[in-house]
Amino acid sequence: GGYAPKYTQLYNEDAKPAFSVGEYWRSDGINGLKNWVDGTGKTSAAFDFELKWLINSAFSSTSNFKNLADYTSKALIGQDGYSQYAVTFVDNHDTGRESSEALHANIEAANAYILTMPGTPCIFLSHWKAYKKAIKKLILARRIAGITNQSTVFYSEGEDNGYSVGVKGNNGSALLLLGTTTTSTDGYELACEGENYKLYITKGLDLTAINEVGDEKSTITLPSFVTAQEGTYAYFEEPSTWSNTINVWAWYSNATNDNLYGSTAKWPGVSTDVTYAGENNGKKVFLWKYSGTNNAPDKIIFNDGTNQTNDFDFVNGSYYTIDGSQAVVTGIRKITVTTNKKNDSDNKRYNLSGQRVPPDYKGIVIVKGKKYIN
Repeated sequence: GGYAPKYTQLYNEDAKPAFSVGEYWRSDGINGLKNWVDGTGKTSAAFDFELKWLINSAFSSTSNFKNLADYTSKALIGQDGYSQYAVTFVDNHDTGRESSEALHANIEAANAYILTMPGTPCIFLSHWKAYKKAIKKLILARRIAGITNQSTVFYSEGEDNGYSVGVKGNNGSALLLLGTTTTSTDGYELACEGENYKLYITKGLDLTAINEVGDEKSTITLPSFVTAQEGTYAYFEEPSTWSNTINVWAWYSNATNDNLYGSTAKWPGVSTDVTYAGENNGKKVFLWKYSGTNNAPDKIIFNDGTNQTNDFDFVNGSYYTIDGSQAVVTGIRKITVTTNKKNDSDNKRYNLSGQRVPPDYKGIVIVKGKKYIN
């Protein structure tokens, strides 16, 4: 919205880009987006900010999923002849930084939604890093069903605590169920699922590629001060723009989302169990070590009172960044021992059965009471 759209048209007609998208972020709603696209001579798409605000509202609670049925009147993808000009997204470099504009709940499900719907989905890098396995499956499901930015929505139904949408692709159809629904899945098979969503595609389509998607191997090198702890704990690498006080909000994925610290817990959570651990590449790292007696939580948020992470799945011993869990601290490290024969007797290696093994033994070994990967 910083300059007249006709200049985008002039540029595109001369440069002939493979794809063009503009960021029109004004308060004049859908008509503003349509007018901007029209003003480019329909040579450019536009980010569907109206859908973004609908996503924020709908995915903040399962009871709001039904609001997605309003996409026909509240989003560019719902306007006749405009879905191919709508670039859909859950968050971007601007909204993802501001806690008041970022989506903090049901993020994986929200990505499932834009990857099922018409329009051209754009995945936020932080979401890709945090939910890579799930998003890979969702992208494959979209391709297998043959969904494009002009695909037709043939079913859209909201219920008290859920929403269902069916989209017809070139090869078959996709049926996305969010929350709790009564929609029949006859004629479909489950392609992938996650918290509060299930994605089905037409029976008979080849799901081999989806089923072969494996877990990502971590490539992060943890700092030396990050060590295994007893009990329930996690490390958090704080963004450089945050303050020094880190709070933890942790809870269980049950009907009432019970907080780890009990019913009296209040946002932004607890800082008393958080201690400074060290610095990694110029960023402060904190250790959260739960001091109570309850079982480990299912979900966790780190925040400084103003900024916050997304809702992360809690994995005990994880090393989290703003993008999610990067690795799990195991207490097992690569062996570094001298090969000098004078000291070799001090570095006797034993396998997990207690048998002494040679220096070239491959696997987990015990040296001086500590486990290493040799």
